[in-house]
Amino acid sequence: MNEDLKHTIAIAMDTELQRQAESGANRIDLDAMAGAVAAVVDENKPSAFPLDEGRRPDELNSNNDG
Repeated sequence: MNEDLKHTIAIAMDTELQRQAESGANRIDLDAMAGAVAAVVDENKPSAFPLDEGRRPDELNSNNDG
């Protein structure tokens, strides 16, 4: 894993822990933590789709998936 990605993941984890602490959480929400890390990893992957063509799977919903 490259150092830039590690640093970005650490920032995402720190931000999520801070959000949880500010909301008064008594325990760490591991699902939310995993989601924060997954979002960073997904953002750093090369896109499988051209940016200017159609919609990406995560943008689809029942109104526009046709």
